[in-house]
Amino acid sequence: DLGGGTFDVSLVVVENGIVEVKASHGDTHLGGDDFDRLLIDYVTKRFKEQHGVDLKSDLRATNRLWVAVEKAKCTLSDRPFAGIREEFIVGNHHLDMEISRDDYEETIRPMLRKTMDTVHACLTDSLFLPKAIDKIILVGGATRTPLVSQMLQEDMGIEPHHEISPDLIVSMGAAIQGAAISGVKTKSILVDITPYTFGTRAVGEHEGMMTDDMFVPVIKRNSSLPVSKEELFYTYHDNQEKILVEIFQGDDPLASDNIFIGDFWIKGLSKARAGSPILLNLELDINGILKVTAKEKTTGLSKTVTMDTTKKGNVSNLEERRRNIAAFLEEDEDAGGEADAFSSDIEDKQNLIVRAKGLRKRAEGLLSTVNEEDAAELSSILEQSRHAIAAQDWETVARLNESLSDMLFYLED
Repeated sequence: DLGGGTFDVSLVVVENGIVEVKASHGDTHLGGDDFDRLLIDYVTKRFKEQHGVDLKSDLRATNRLWVAVEKAKCTLSDRPFAGIREEFIVGNHHLDMEISRDDYEETIRPMLRKTMDTVHACLTDSLFLPKAIDKIILVGGATRTPLVSQMLQEDMGIEPHHEISPDLIVSMGAAIQGAAISGVKTKSILVDITPYTFGTRAVGEHEGMMTDDMFVPVIKRNSSLPVSKEELFYTYHDNQEKILVEIFQGDDPLASDNIFIGDFWIKGLSKARAGSPILLNLELDINGILKVTAKEKTTGLSKTVTMDTTKKGNVSNLEERRRNIAAFLEEDEDAGGEADAFSSDIEDKQNLIVRAKGLRKRAEGLLSTVNEEDAAELSSILEQSRHAIAAQDWETVARLNESLSDMLFYLED
């Protein structure tokens, strides 16, 4: 429970309707207000460097800053950047500053580490090990900071629950307890959540190797609805003029192993060096309608597309598809075909086929836009890939996947 001014941890055992508190620990001088204070120090330091004026010396400016900083802190829970803008905050000086979530989280990280020390102290008092914990429930608005969940998951090995708003959970519990004391029978509370994770495909590291098929979650499963989340990505090439935004549903670390929801191009990006920031915003409503917005941060160029997630395959469909591919490959082995060590693993074959299909879709979308020479080379690789899959030549399929992936990197910029 990380509130405005205090921090508490309780380990409870719930069995047969009885709640037993095994241990509690806390810090009555640590909370969201302390995060505000650190953020104010950060802002005033930067402002003094820019204008030579100490905002803390002006009481009125300080009061305005408290309000602005608290609002920015809340924004950073769901967005990678937040702006702090106050006109004539002191004299003729305006406050116009942008803060990144990374800078904010690094500022408060030492304080959050203290909360983790308290969590472990509570475990020690209760004589429980982290692996014995079934659920972690977050309480208090300050727990919305993504770094809180990240540190808990890293330390405890459990993903905290987000089904109920941390701002409302205490009042809801108090209402239920009050009803129980007064003799009113309470029913289960229905909270709309998304059972699925939604994210995009990006370039990144997977199992120690770079891949262009990494899945990056944006909206995580069990998030309460409606929900809006935004993450920061970067262009991969110098002078990259367009980006293919692909949306997937699932929890597999590889995008091609998840359910494809839809895609679109955002074109006309400014010619800049690799690493130009791109903001990706996902908004999901209670009807399963997903609004996806990609925006070039430096120019404001953006494109928004609406996708209906209810008409796509669900997780069971994905598992069935994987089983069918595995069965197909097993039948090929049973037929007596000679298999080498590379092709003996059904999962490897399945991943090769799924990745080949994903690369094929991207390549086919480029055939009409590239020059004749590149189009001919793409067509040749696609044809070779089809023949290799039909012949179950998995080494060749893997090699062609890499060749096609490398070629797409250059053609898509």
